[in-house]
Amino acid sequence: MADKMRDQLSPFIADGPQVIELKLVRDASEVEDESTTFKAEMCHQVYGEKEVIFGYKDLKIKLFYSACRLTTYIGIEYSSKVTPDLCDGVVADDVEKPLLEIIPKGYLKDLGHFKAAIQEDVTFKPFGSLIDRLELSSGQTFEYYSCDTHEPNFLPYHERLQAFLMWFVDGASFIDTSDPRWHFFLVFEKYNPGDGVRYAIAGYGTVYEYYAYPEKIRPRISQVLVLPPFQKMGLGRHLVESIYNHYLGSSNVLDITVEDPSDEFEALMDVINCRKCITLPAFSKEKVKQGFSPEMVEEARKSFLMHKDHVRRSYEILRLLFTNRSDKEEYRQYRIEIKRRLYAPFKMNQKRGGAARRAGISTDETQMTQEQQVELIKQMYKEIEECYDAVIQRLKRS
Repeated sequence: MADKMRDQLSPFIADGPQVIELKLVRDASEVEDESTTFKAEMCHQVYGEKEVIFGYKDLKIKLFYSACRLTTYIGIEYSSKVTPDLCDGVVADDVEKPLLEIIPKGYLKDLGHFKAAIQEDVTFKPFGSLIDRLELSSGQTFEYYSCDTHEPNFLPYHERLQAFLMWFVDGASFIDTSDPRWHFFLVFEKYNPGDGVRYAIAGYGTVYEYYAYPEKIRPRISQVLVLPPFQKMGLGRHLVESIYNHYLGSSNVLDITVEDPSDEFEALMDVINCRKCITLPAFSKEKVKQGFSPEMVEEARKSFLMHKDHVRRSYEILRLLFTNRSDKEEYRQYRIEIKRRLYAPFKMNQKRGGAARRAGISTDETQMTQEQQVELIKQMYKEIEECYDAVIQRLKRS
């Protein structure tokens, strides 16, 4: 009986990311064009950890946006829906309610009205100030803009834009735009379909300007997203570089940090930072092989506003790049240096634990043994070298 019920309900169980259809529509003809559709990479931040939506057969959640203004259309389609009598009183999931927690008011549910609204994109102009421009070999032109929370009409636009984070950035959260210390960097494709220049959103980044004693700020890159139709074009790298260049012109900036980067974004930052560092005298092959130095930190901070942690990481990658791994002693010295850094926190904890015991304070008796620490450091080093090697390969290709 249970197997029969399961078979009956199976068509009503949907894999969330596969049924969410997104579009950035430039012309009404693209609404029915399946080639312009892209899927969500995740939906657990909207529909729960299992990313399953129950209760609908042939479910489609259509989230269409006009490419410039981000006028929003929500369409929920299905061929049939479960009824309480079919599954012992269990009802279908509410598909729309979670959507409305991330999509602001003003959306459309009539496809005809949405198609008509696309024409309003022709009057759209980017927010803020133009800070950079990128022209690709394909002939596409992208412009980079900077703005803050005081920019007229920007915050409602940002409300529509930030919803994309929930489908493509794990651990994403909406920011408090009432705080004026937030700064925004937007990427638009500038194009002309024949009836005038238009600007289609391609990606954006947010930066929070922290106070740094005594009279400086420390901008922290919070979130960066390049929308799927524009990925693999180098726009993300150029966006990060544009953010750094924007702040390089400010005398009150101490350095720039990054908030909890994903592995992919950290790799991007590694490539960008290594490219910068290798242009500095302090990062010549000879000096890098001599070891990490305060000179490296100071040059990278003054020239590129790099935080000392990013400088150290760039040094380690470049040191590996310059290391002759066929030379056993040279390679061993590199491994020793990295492992010493990895061991430092363990050594500090041991000192603190010893001081606590001498003071009669109880300590955690479940701390790792020396042998366990050694094994953990070996594994950590292995993962670090693999990560650094991936960056080195990207550096060699560029």
